[in-house]
Order: sequence, then structure tokens, then C-alpha cells
Amino acid sequence: MAPALAAAALILLAVLAAWRPLWIPVALLALLPVAGLAPWTGWMLAEEFDLLLLALLAGGWARLAWPVGLPTRQPATDGAARVWWLLVLMVVGLTAVGTWRGLHDAGAWDADGFAWGWWQGWREPMNVLRTVKPLAWALLAWPLWQALQARAPEAAARVVGHGAWAGLAVVAAVATWERWAWPGLTNFSTDYRTTALFWEAHIGGAALDGFLALTLPFGLWAAAATHGRRAVLLSVGVLCLAGYAVLTTFSRGLYAGALAGVVVWWLMTPRVPAAAGGPSTGPGVLLGWVAVFGVAAALAFSGSGWRGLAALYGLMLLLFWHWQQDPAQEHGGPSAGRAAGVVAVGAVLGALAAALALALPGALKAPYVLYAVCALACAAAWSAPGRRQTGAWAAPLGWAAWAAAAVAALGVALHWGESAARWGMAASVLLLAAAAACGAAWPRWRGAPGGRWRGSALGAMAVAGMVVGSFAGGSYLEGRLATAGEDWQGRLHHWQRSLSLAQDEASNWWGIGPGRFAAHFALSGEATDQVGDYRWQAGPDGGGTLVLTGGKHTLGFGELFRLSQRIAAPEGAVRVRWRAEAPAPVRLHVEICSKHLLYDAGCRTAQAPVGGTAREPQPGWHTGELTLKAAPGWQSPVFSVALDTRGGWIRLDEIEVTDSLGRRLLHNGGFDDGLARWLPSSDRHHLPWHAKNLGLHLRVEQGWLGLLGFAALLVFAVARLTLGRARRHPLTPPLLAGIVGFLIVGAFDSLLDIPRVAFAFLWLLGLAATLRSPAPAAAVPRPASTARSASR
Repeated sequence: MAPALAAAALILLAVLAAWRPLWIPVALLALLPVAGLAPWTGWMLAEEFDLLLLALLAGGWARLAWPVGLPTRQPATDGAARVWWLLVLMVVGLTAVGTWRGLHDAGAWDADGFAWGWWQGWREPMNVLRTVKPLAWALLAWPLWQALQARAPEAAARVVGHGAWAGLAVVAAVATWERWAWPGLTNFSTDYRTTALFWEAHIGGAALDGFLALTLPFGLWAAAATHGRRAVLLSVGVLCLAGYAVLTTFSRGLYAGALAGVVVWWLMTPRVPAAAGGPSTGPGVLLGWVAVFGVAAALAFSGSGWRGLAALYGLMLLLFWHWQQDPAQEHGGPSAGRAAGVVAVGAVLGALAAALALALPGALKAPYVLYAVCALACAAAWSAPGRRQTGAWAAPLGWAAWAAAAVAALGVALHWGESAARWGMAASVLLLAAAAACGAAWPRWRGAPGGRWRGSALGAMAVAGMVVGSFAGGSYLEGRLATAGEDWQGRLHHWQRSLSLAQDEASNWWGIGPGRFAAHFALSGEATDQVGDYRWQAGPDGGGTLVLTGGKHTLGFGELFRLSQRIAAPEGAVRVRWRAEAPAPVRLHVEICSKHLLYDAGCRTAQAPVGGTAREPQPGWHTGELTLKAAPGWQSPVFSVALDTRGGWIRLDEIEVTDSLGRRLLHNGGFDDGLARWLPSSDRHHLPWHAKNLGLHLRVEQGWLGLLGFAALLVFAVARLTLGRARRHPLTPPLLAGIVGFLIVGAFDSLLDIPRVAFAFLWLLGLAATLRSPAPAAAVPRPASTARSASR
């Protein structure tokens, strides 16, 4: 797409890595979620992340080879780390044997030598190397980490945490953008599961789920360890986006993994005792406020939707901001009776104003304007200069404005949901008012002082609101949970059939070979397992052709095996021409869809026979043409070609797509440059591509020995974090929590067959195994208890 720019960027990355080697973990983990452009380039065996990683490692190693200005090096390993490397060598040996078996099984040495080809698919030899490359990259990255840790242990550990947090921030932002651009931020009814920019999901898989589970605890770590108002707000904001991304995957395994990761992080993070005389606020207060808001949101959402939920959240935001300004008590002012009278007057005036606003024409949006005015008046009163010193009427007036805003929130709900919102929103407003009164009467229930506690509470409330909205605002998640039992039975059946792929003694011990699952599963004999496939074949004149086959399972629209290319938005009707041959009659399917990866937002489709008919077959090469109707408002249009004939195949030599302006929309339509720009996909039929269990995946592809070798690495790293010298390290809680969350997601998906995600897990696993506790320092606080001392 842009070779000169790509080469310049790689050189720049290598130079930056050599200049600042400690930035390598940040760049590596932050860019990992976006360093894969296969839907645009067609690269799958080698991808942009491989080049990024090699450039960064090259710069880092070059800097260590010229150690001018670097701190004095300490021993890079200790006794336990040497044991780790012995285990790694054992796993490398087992993987080498498995790789040889996989290449031999795929026919790598058949015909004319090694079957090398950049455009091979999942049933060809190069997929074996694609599957094992994360271990090769980890072998290059682990020693660099150890060398950096030996020279600057605290800084090296800190940048790893920041890198994982940055990766979480990037993937959460991309996932949120995807929801906004496609189904909509508040659409929880459409069958649309977020994939972000993990193109590996084109045949299913939990790439996004695994990365979120691995990095979410680092978001908690950052929120607990950062200082300063802006840093805390940024950390809490990232956690809110990450929570939204977790919800919109609609992955039950990720929900369990994320929850387990949070619990493990919480249990592993040491507590910070409250200072003498300071307020004692435990996690129960935070959970209490989150529960109050969650109940209020649940009561209000069915009748007032997201607008009512936003109004309730605004009330909580004002309340917590006020107590942040004056956390202990109200200073001066009128007597309690007069203050209560002022608040009552504010509520009555708010009710009258809300009634008037509802009487106005709906187009004026008067209830929203009234709510905004009351909220601004509340904020202005509570931020009056000198209030703490003079003890004037500002605080009661602020409470009066807050009461008016609460009544105005009821007006917002009635404006949107009419009478259906009446009782639910009224109960929600009364519940929040009662909670506010309790906080005003008993300072302990206002939470710990400082912005960290309040930011954590507000962030948790935001996630609670999203959870309520995802259940009450759509039926898809509820349906996913309702079918859990049925899906579990189907998953058990799939696991049993996957386990049967190792049919001889050698396969039981050594496996069928990395990357060979899909090829063997397609030979099971059942039609549902025989999915479509493709081959690029070089021509004698230097060009090439594409051989495309159709699956033998039921071919609904979502089950077609496609080869796709992103194109410019066409103008008017689109004409598609092709040159192809088919040994038996087939139906060629072509389409243009507005599409991110798997889920379309509108398509233009057409089918045409190729190879004649069953009564009059026409073998040999033929040309064909059809027209796709015009469609306005294309969004990220994708052209796809597929076979709508079960078990058929076709050879394509040329595809040309032109719009009404005569523009040619396809690149490499003749397949002379291999499959550059083309990406295969199976949008809905995913089980035949994956074992759907991390342990089972290893057992089938690398045998009992490979599974035991991986288990040895895992047990050693976990023991290092819980019992070894790394147990008191500040990074131990998020590392252990991320590993646990990743493994829980891996109970329902393979994960290690996704190179980028597999590398992230292996790298962090190696860091955990070689992490060493720094000199004794202050413990990293919990969000719920740290805020007591955060403001001091």
C-alpha cells in the first residue's frame, strides 16, 4: 500500500528504540492492537506487527551493544530465572519436533522442495510457521527485557505496566469507535459482537476477548497508582471504555475472566492503612454507592432509556463533586430548619418548572434545557468562592438547585418515555435523594477524601449503568445468557470431536502439528466440518489464478466462504466481470457490503451460473458479467466473491469491478501479485477452525508433551508471582490477574492460534517468571482504600 512510508516508519521505530530502549514495552503493547492491516493488505502469514516487533527489538539490542550512558549492569538472571530458561529450552525442543511433524503433515517437502508461499491458507505448510512464530518472537524479546531489568529494574517494570495500560486504552478506544460507527453505542439488540482491529476474528476466535482479559488488570493498576487529578481522570476514563468494550463483546467467557481478574487483582494488591485520625472508608461504601446507582438505573431505564440514565448519572456527578470540594462537613450557613426549607422550595420550583417545560412543544427540548440550567446553578453555588471560610448560604442553595435538577431529571424521563417513565424514574430520584441525605448527615458515607476514590466510584457507576443498559436496552445479551446451557452441550460435543483428531500413538504424544487443526477437522467426514477453502496457484507466465471452493455445510448468507477486498465507495450501479472455469456447474456469488469485518450494514448481491447447467455443462474458460444495483451512503465498502454451491470449486483468472463513472475499484484483480489486498473470511461458521479450548488446542496440535511443557511454564510463572521473589513486586497483582483472566477466556477459545495475542501472553508470562522484587517501597494502594491517603 505504501512501501516507502512503511520502510521509513520501521527505520524510525528502530532509531527510537535505540535512543530510548525503555520505551520498547510501551510501543510494543500499545501498538499491538492496531498493527495488523490484513483487511487492507491481505497479509496474514507475515503482518505489520512482525515488522514492528523486529524493528523495536533490533533498536533495543543495538543500544545494549553500545551501552554508553546506560546504568551499570547487574546480574540479568537469578537461580529461579535459570530454571525458567531450562523449561523454555524444553518447550522449544518440543515445539521444534511438533513443527517438523506439522510441516511434513502439510506436505511441505512434497513435489519440488519446500512449499514456500506468502499467500498460503490454514491447510498449507506456511500456516505451521505462522502458528509458532509467537514463541520465536518471545525468545527474542525475553532476554531484552531481562537486560533492561538488570540495568533499571524499577523503570523497566514501570514501562511494562504503562505499555499494557496503553494497549488497553488503544483497544478500548478502537472498540468504542467500532460500536459508534456501526451498530451504535447504545444498540444492544443487534447481533453484532465487537472485534476492534483484530482481523484474526475473520474465522472467529476470541482475539479481542483474550487481549482485554490480559490487560484489564493493568487498567486497575494504573488507576490505583497514578497521582494527580488529570491522571486519575484519564485512568478512570480508560477503565470505563474498557468496561464498555468488555460488555459489547457479548462473550460470557470474557465476563467470567474479567471478573476473576478484578478479584485476583484486588486480593493481591496490598492495603494501605489509613492515617491516624483520618476517615476509615472500606470497599463496602464504594460498593454501596454503586449498588444504589445500579438499582436506580434499573428502575429508571425501562421507561426513560439512556437519557434518563444520563440524567441520574449527572446527579451523582454533582453530588460527588460537591463532597470532593467539602468532604468533611458543611461550614456555617443557616440553621438546619431554614436549610431544609430552602431545599424544599428548590424542589417545588423545580417541579413547577418541569411541568411548564413538559407543556411546551416537544421540539423545544425544554426539559433538557431545564435540567442543564439546574445542574449549572447547583455547580455554581457549590463552587462559590470563599464558601468554606464565610459559611454563607451557598451550600443550601446548591442543595436546592440539586433538588430542582432531580425533579428536572423526572421531566427528562417523562419527555422521552411519557407515562411509562413516571413511576420508575420517580422511585430512582427518591432513592438518590435518600442516599444524598444520608451522605449529608453522615460524612463517613461520602467516601474517602481525594479524587481517586470518587473517580473510582463514578467509573464503577458508569460501568454499572452500561451493564443495566445492555440488559434492559436490548435482547441480545439476555438471549446469549439464556442459551448458555444449550451452547455448553454443543461445545462439549465439539471438544470430543476435536480430541479424536489425534488418532495414533505418535499424535497423542507429539500432536498433529501446530496450525494443523483446521486441516484435520475438515477431514472428519461430517459435512458441517467441511468449510470452504482457497488456493493461489502461480501460472507459468508469472501470473496466478485463484481456486475457490464452497463448503459442504448449509450455505446461508453468513456461512459463505468469502474472499474480500476493501474498495473505494462506488458511484451508481457496479458492473462485475470475470474470467473463470469450473469443472461442474456452480453459482458464483458477488457482493458489495458496508462492513467492518464480519457484520454487514447493507449489501448489494448477485449470483450467476458458471460452467453451464446440470443438463448442459460447459467446461473450459468462460467470461461472465453481472450488475449490482446502486446504493447510497456506502460505509467502508467491501467487495466479496464466494461460491453458493455446496462442494463446488471454481478457478478465477480475472475479476474486474467498475462503477458508473468507469473507475476500476479492485487492486490485483488478476491475482498476479498473489493474494495481495484480498482477505478470506467465514463470517458465521467458526467452529471448524478452532478447538475452542486452549488446553485442548495444545493437546491436539502438540500432544501431551507440548501441553505438559506449556503447563510447566505456566505453573513456574504463577509460583514466581505467588511464592517466589516477585510476590511483593508492584506489577505482580496485574500480571497474575491478567494471566488468570486470559486462562478463563482460554477455557472457551484456543487463543494461542492468534499470533498477536499469543505473543502478548507469552511475553507477559516470561516477564512474570523473571520478575524480581525491587527494594522495599510503599505498596501500591487499592482504589477503594487509597483515596483516604491520596489527597494527603
